[in-house]
This record gives sequence, structure tokens and C-alpha cells, in this order.
Amino acid sequence: MDMLERHAEILKQVKEKGTVKISELSKELNTSRETIRKDIYILDKKQKLSSIRGGATFLKKGVEETRYGQRTVLDVIEKKEIAKLALNYIKDGNTIFLDYGTSVVELAKAIESSPLHDITVITNSLNVVDIFRYSTAHPSWWWFAI
Repeated sequence: MDMLERHAEILKQVKEKGTVKISELSKELNTSRETIRKDIYILDKKQKLSSIRGGATFLKKGVEETRYGQRTVLDVIEKKEIAKLALNYIKDGNTIFLDYGTSVVELAKAIESSPLHDITVITNSLNVVDIFRYSTAHPSWWWFAI
């Protein structure tokens, strides 16, 4: 049985039973426990199920599993690269607007850890506000949430 077939079977069983155990899956699928653990890890990272001690269960949808919450963990490396490039266009004394996008949050983190000073940030994002709210590195910054 290849990986895709195992993943499909694991997801099927989680859907039917609610919770599955690694030991049971290992026996049923005639696969080592370590392979099943890795499969569950992969499916958990893809947000197809929730990994629990010794097995897997339904993906619990909460506040963090909103579409925005899901996007925050997608393409993080690329978002950081975009933030690094965008940071080159921001100069000391600038006023900038940062919206609520997940890429913009990475830009806010880059700005916060940069040597820039006297920046005015205007935002409609509580996530951006949280990044700057307790910044001790740049106490002279002004930011407004709208």
C-alpha cells in the first residue's frame, strides 16, 4: 500500500470512528507504527486531522482554524521574502498603511525588528497592532488602528 492509499484509509477511518489509534492502524494497514506516525504527522500538517497522543482524531475547528488562520501558516518562507523586499521601500520617517493580509503580518514583524525609526503605521489589523503594541525596540513609533 503506497502513502496516498494509507492517507486515504486513515482519513476514512477518522471520519467513520472519530478517533483512531496508531497501533490499530498499523495492524489493519500492515505497516509499521513509525510509518503510521509519519502519515498522521503529514495529515496533521495539511490540516486534514488532529494528531493526538497515540493516534488521530477529527480536526478541531476553532478560532485559529479560520481561513485567515489557515493562511498564516501557508507559504511562510515566501511571505518573509516578500517582507524583506518590501522593507527596502520603507524609510525613516515614513507613514505607511498595513492592511489585514497574512503577508503584511510578516512585513510588520520585519519592520518591528528593523533599525527603522519614526515610523507611523496606520492599520486595520489587530494582528499588526499586536506586533507593535509591546515593542520596546521602537518606543517612539506611532500607530493607529482603524
